[in-house]
Amino acid sequence: YSSVTRLRTVVMRFIYITTVVLLLLTTLVAAQDSSCPGKPPTQLCLKPMNVGTRGRSCRPRQMWYFNERAQKCERLKYLGCGGNENRFCTLSGCQNSCI
Repeated sequence: YSSVTRLRTVVMRFIYITTVVLLLLTTLVAAQDSSCPGKPPTQLCLKPMNVGTRGRSCRPRQMWYFNERAQKCERLKYLGCGGNENRFCTLSGCQNSCI
């Protein structure tokens, strides 16, 4: 009887710790995404460079895109609205996705 109780305790602790870790990871991922306004939901490395458009509510910012011809990530002066999915918040984000 006591071994069953110990097993239940171990299983419950495992479930609790796993739940806490998953919640922390989810929060971390959400925080990273929200720290990059203008980041598209999907990123397609083969799309041509597109700086987007200007607008009243658009905030220009420095971003990165993958230059397919040069096979490297390059700076992009994003105008803040529109554009396409070949747009990354960081050089490392571009390199990790496209190279």
